[in-house]
Amino acid sequence: MNPNQSHYTVAELVQRIDTGELTVNRKYQRSPKVWPETARSFLVETVILGFPVPKLMLWERTNVDTLKTKREIVDGQQRTFAIYDYIKGKYALSNTVETDEIRGKLFQELDVGSKTRLVTYALGVDLLVGSEEAEVRDIFRRLNSY
Repeated sequence: MNPNQSHYTVAELVQRIDTGELTVNRKYQRSPKVWPETARSFLVETVILGFPVPKLMLWERTNVDTLKTKREIVDGQQRTFAIYDYIKGKYALSNTVETDEIRGKLFQELDVGSKTRLVTYALGVDLLVGSEEAEVRDIFRRLNSY
């Protein structure tokens, strides 16, 4: 299996979640609330600063009857929803982030430059296309062991 390498901007990621094109399979994914606020805030700050973050892994599934394609998060759920929830106003950045201009702020309170850097940030994606569910579950198990 050789995943296709791609990227999504944060804005594209948010849109795909909002439209249901990107989902989480609760059959094997853990709760999206594993990371504490400080970890979530640190990730968002990292993105705003333009530093690299680990890639996401997604599984692309196409319904052969309707030809509609959906993607599921295989690896990166915590990262994805830390960013998504922040943009949707579900939490403010922690007072422990290092950047004074964004400390303690909601997305809506950020200056235009910080908002732009966040929503245009390109997240690396490994896309599993044509994979079977058993293979995807095995990949998830291996990525999340130890």
